[in-house]
Amino acid sequence: IMKKRSSVVLVFVLGLLPVMAWAEEKPHDFAAETKAEVPALEQMHEVIYPLWHTAWANQDTAMMVQLLPEIITKAEAVTKTELPGILRDKKVKWSNAVEALNATVAEYKATIDKKDKQALLDAAEKLHRSYEMLVRIVSPVLTEMESFHEALYPLYHYYIVTYNAGKVQTAVADLKVKMDALNQVVLPERMQKRNEAFVAARNVLSASVDELAKTLASKNENRIKTAVETMHTAYQGLEKVFD
Repeated sequence: IMKKRSSVVLVFVLGLLPVMAWAEEKPHDFAAETKAEVPALEQMHEVIYPLWHTAWANQDTAMMVQLLPEIITKAEAVTKTELPGILRDKKVKWSNAVEALNATVAEYKATIDKKDKQALLDAAEKLHRSYEMLVRIVSPVLTEMESFHEALYPLYHYYIVTYNAGKVQTAVADLKVKMDALNQVVLPERMQKRNEAFVAARNVLSASVDELAKTLASKNENRIKTAVETMHTAYQGLEKVFD
């Protein structure tokens, strides 16, 4: 009877092995995590656009009053939203900006209750500015920076944590390509006042990517993790140029 049970257990375990192997090899789906998108914020634009470009532009306070319920609803949706993984480093900044948005919505409503036209116009302008601040947190300044960040995200938050040497190697190779593209960027005229700081921060990031690539050859896990951390800090430094 014992031999029979052992045989059954062995067959059961062997039957599980292909399933376990498949589970281990199944690639992580980063699609939802690496897209810097907040649908609720995009939907709020549906009310911000007419508020700013029609109501405020024409000083149409009656229209501003009509838009209030939708403004409140859209702002509530933004407040409840969860940021995608790639924006996790901006959570504090996002929370502060959402708090400012809600305060502005409350101010907007208060001016309507007081029937103060100029105060309402000022509140509408402030509401538009609060919305724009949230957009800047979510939307990348440069597509090349977004592309770089999308490659950095899985490396920093997954591959280096569990230390998957193969995926680390592949991710670093991808980052080298992304960095080459970022090094070719010329800031548009409207951003030229940030150009000196941008170039300096980009040079630091580029050097950190090169250093990481060299460090891979050592196959020293601690050294490689330190190099990744240095690169991640350098990328954050580049982001701060546009704050």
